[in-house]
Amino acid sequence: MGHGQMKSKRTVKRQFLMYFTLTLGLSFIMTIVVWSFIFWAFFQAGSSFIRPANYYEKQMTAIRSYINEQGSRLLQQEKRKELENVIPLEGMDYAIYLLNGKQLYGTIQHSPISNQKQLLTMLNTIENVKANKIRHVHPLVDETDSLQGAIVLEYELAISGATPELTPVVKIFRLMTVLLPFILVCVFAWIFGHRFNKQLNEPIQQLIEGTKRVQSRDLNFTFSYEGTQELTQLTQAFEDMRKALSDSLQREMHLVQERRDMVAALAHDLRTPLAIIQGHVEGLMNGGPKRQERLDSYLLTIQKNTQRAARMIGEINEVSEMEKPEFRLQWQDVDLQQFVRDKVSDYEQLCHQQRLHFLCSYEDLRQKRTTIKMDPDRIAQIVDNVVSNSSRFTAENGEIHWELCMTDLQWTMKVSDTGSGFSKSSTPFLFDKFYQEDRLQPQRKGHAGLGLYIVKLLTMKHGGTVEASNTPEGGAYVLFHFPIRSGKE
Repeated sequence: MGHGQMKSKRTVKRQFLMYFTLTLGLSFIMTIVVWSFIFWAFFQAGSSFIRPANYYEKQMTAIRSYINEQGSRLLQQEKRKELENVIPLEGMDYAIYLLNGKQLYGTIQHSPISNQKQLLTMLNTIENVKANKIRHVHPLVDETDSLQGAIVLEYELAISGATPELTPVVKIFRLMTVLLPFILVCVFAWIFGHRFNKQLNEPIQQLIEGTKRVQSRDLNFTFSYEGTQELTQLTQAFEDMRKALSDSLQREMHLVQERRDMVAALAHDLRTPLAIIQGHVEGLMNGGPKRQERLDSYLLTIQKNTQRAARMIGEINEVSEMEKPEFRLQWQDVDLQQFVRDKVSDYEQLCHQQRLHFLCSYEDLRQKRTTIKMDPDRIAQIVDNVVSNSSRFTAENGEIHWELCMTDLQWTMKVSDTGSGFSKSSTPFLFDKFYQEDRLQPQRKGHAGLGLYIVKLLTMKHGGTVEASNTPEGGAYVLFHFPIRSGKE
């Protein structure tokens, strides 16, 4: 369907007016050109091919002279052949009448005179009978100038052929000359109409095809159209809709995949504690004489693995709640320094139990020291997760360092350790849901790979950013940046 590039040009109305103007203009120009050529060709051919419209009118002088000379002698049948040699019969008709109005001979089929009164009325007249047809009525007198009859001559004021055979050809040319402007209008209208229809039909066909592909959930296409402004806007709107649908479908597929991953991860991580519980239950059931001796030890193991399974399910439920649109933080005015003091004692005790050293540093560079807006429980959850991760991957006598710094615009927090650090291949995926490093799996028992994902979610809810990498010395660090909030959000 193309590459999605769309340039807005003319509107449909402007395009239509342009083609309409071109049709009339080119038709007019071509009519003038063709007419000029026809007239030039006729002029070059001369009287050997065509006769002008007034050709027979010019012949009337000689014919009248002959009629005046012959007079009433033309009433004789013997004069017919001589008369017809004078009259150009290929384009002129005639009839000879007696004084009483009776037609003696001639080529006029429908006699215009039927009686003497009508003859006398029409005598010496020249009239336009119908379109371009001229009729002459001339008297026939004897030697004493007494009226004996009349002759009627009829001809057309029209271009005609030089011979009877050429007359039909000339008539066709005359008809084509009259119809030429209309023919040219139709030709150019068809040409430009076809082009205009193609410009309109192309995007419409794209839209129809795109609609069918959307119905089949195939959104892997784009629109490309350059033409009228309205259709460009229409195809652009459909392209925007396609992108939105594609993004929505991708999100839907991502959510489905996440659900599958969640079920797979939960099944994988619950398999171990459930297998341990099952093994110890079977041991108690088949313990025999030593069953009572094993009871306390087995029950403790069952309790630990039950808590481990419950913790995994709890993490998944917590993530599900955080991902809901209605999830909200509980904003409070917090003295960050006091918050740090309260948490330090917890982390020192945790590290002491694992034979680790915990260090904390706090620096406030603000001009005016005030409370800040945050959700203290969720910030504590963030730090708990990161410190807990560090404690699991730091060897005995290692260090965990919690650093905080306040400025007028933001406050930063960094948790680093002297542990094994992150592998290079895992760094881009550390904050992905359910991600766990396979080589560290034995040390991560009891977790569903959601700790750092929860950290990222809560950080983003606070409007902050988080990144993780390794220190130059080889340990890991997680760095946070949070904006200073002046009001409740």
